Amino acid sequence: MEPGRNVHANALASMANISAQNLVNHVSENYTKTLRNYIKIRLKEVFNLNAGDINRLCQYVLNNSVNSPTRVTWPETIQNTPNNIALVNAIIGASRITNVPVTMTLMTTNPGLFLQHMYQILLYFERFNNDNIRTFNEVQTEASYAWMKQVLSGNDLFKVSNRKKRNRLSFLAFRSLRDNINLENTLQLDVAQYEYIVNLIQTTRYQIINSEIYLDENNENCLNTRIQDCFRPDMALSIKQYKLFSLVPMYSFTRKYVEIDIKHLKSLLLKAQRETGITLDILNRNRNRNNDDNNEGDNENEGDNEDEGDNENEDDNENKHELATLLFSQVFDFERLRLDLNYNGKHMFTNMVRTDGYGIDFILAGPKNPDANLPDLDLNDFTPRELNENFCLWGADPGQTNIFTASDGHGNVSHQVRKYSTAEYYTRAGFKNSNKTILNLKNGDEQLSEAERNIATFKTANMEVFLYTSILF
Repeated sequence: MEPGRNVHANALASMANISAQNLVNHVSENYTKTLRNYIKIRLKEVFNLNAGDINRLCQYVLNNSVNSPTRVTWPETIQNTPNNIALVNAIIGASRITNVPVTMTLMTTNPGLFLQHMYQILLYFERFNNDNIRTFNEVQTEASYAWMKQVLSGNDLFKVSNRKKRNRLSFLAFRSLRDNINLENTLQLDVAQYEYIVNLIQTTRYQIINSEIYLDENNENCLNTRIQDCFRPDMALSIKQYKLFSLVPMYSFTRKYVEIDIKHLKSLLLKAQRETGITLDILNRNRNRNNDDNNEGDNENEGDNEDEGDNENEDDNENKHELATLLFSQVFDFERLRLDLNYNGKHMFTNMVRTDGYGIDFILAGPKNPDANLPDLDLNDFTPRELNENFCLWGADPGQTNIFTASDGHGNVSHQVRKYSTAEYYTRAGFKNSNKTILNLKNGDEQLSEAERNIATFKTANMEVFLYTSILF
């Protein structure tokens, strides 16, 4: 057997088990959400309902599609006509893949069945997007809310406004343009901001009128209208696109760290020595040392006492550690890293590194601090006076909007509440400033914008594109 083969086999087996578990988790966590989005889209295509009715009808279709034991009745706000029932039943039939209730156990034991259904949903979304791109006309007769939002967000006059106010302003301006009504200054804009939005709405209305004339072949002014005078927004802000998703978890975007100890390092170096033909002296010295130790062990007398055996074991462990450290020092330049391999009173190198193929961590160990462990206390260790004067019970609740919310009371009684929101976290960590800097650097760079539009993606049902992206990443 090739030396080191068993090491690689164990690593590959471990990676295979992790990959299989990740796939099961990916399907079980995303199938219901994907099916819900698909049902909503299909309902919006055949029904002209408000968001509330769409959500209620979606829940009815979803429960019948997964054969949920919790029955949901037909929404009272929607007419129960034969035509509506037939349309809903057709969507239920396209959303159902089994006649038994869809449970977490069923998804984890048979993920392939649900992965096939997710593939069909992804294929439906992608065909819709491609059809819209193929039939896209540069000249448009309608402006979208996304277009208005981007125009206002990219203007220096509105960068001082917070996101909530800017979104509200974008909606009011979009509604004024769509419904052909005057824009009222309800948000108390200054003169420059208000005049800019009014001029933008008037200019866009003029461009939309030109677009209607340009596209109407029966209009006598069609040939006299220039395309430059028409409304021509970016394609990404004009066409309707469904959000795609990845069928399988992508490991390349989440770096996986592997640990390399002395055993794995020897295996890698021996393989490199065989492939390159370059003899590594440190490996040969290590082999000779091991052979000498084995020969000396065979020649030792069997009558040695236990104390001498313990001392020899300690010496052997120290020697093995020194040899391992020497082997690592031949591979890495520790002087350049300013890393002390021997114990310096604070820490020492453990002869183990962790890497993801790009970065590398050197694992250090230090003495255990006896003062770091807190005493294990209970209520019996405190006096009633100490509990009344110093003890205060707080409850912490993690969440999605807030990282945590802590409170020392509840109800209508006066109490303290402390929380740390995700928005505060992103602001304090500097993510927003970093994103603004990146966007400012990218603005105006047409080559970069073109490259971003042509980036290969894993969110596709086209196997050729998927395999090509897998090779790139």
